Amino acid sequence: MRHAEKPFSGNSLSEAGHLRATLLPEYFESNKTIAELGPPAAMYAIAPVSVGRSVRSIQTLLPMANHFKITLNQKYTKYQLEELAEAVKTDNQSADATVIICCNRGSIPVLARLFGVKNAPEIWSSEIYNKLWIVNFKENENENVSLDELSLNILPSDIS
Repeated sequence: MRHAEKPFSGNSLSEAGHLRATLLPEYFESNKTIAELGPPAAMYAIAPVSVGRSVRSIQTLLPMANHFKITLNQKYTKYQLEELAEAVKTDNQSADATVIICCNRGSIPVLARLFGVKNAPEIWSSEIYNKLWIVNFKENENENVSLDELSLNILPSDIS
């Protein structure tokens, strides 16, 4: 999923972004499609590449991590997507479980392809904050990977 809304300038979330982040835990529990996947077993937020850089992914997932009592993994930057994908694939705790990854819009299609999604769109629009991609692994084989898109209708400004 993409981090929540950002302001015109700065490296944190906007007011709307903080509101979305606060409402995400309830949405994840009440949305039928997400609830059927089961509670998250692991969460990854892309780390800033250096001090003073974007912390939006962390701010987006922190309320979720606190709510589900999961340690938020902040080990990987946007330049370490291959390592992140490999960590998720090889983590026994994440096998057959729900894993949430939050990052910038440019990293989402790259991660989808690293997980074996062949039909992932190349670009994530700069205007989209209310969608997430669900990557499903069937029988733990990368050849059997599917991609579904889910609209997160959380804020009044969200459109389907």
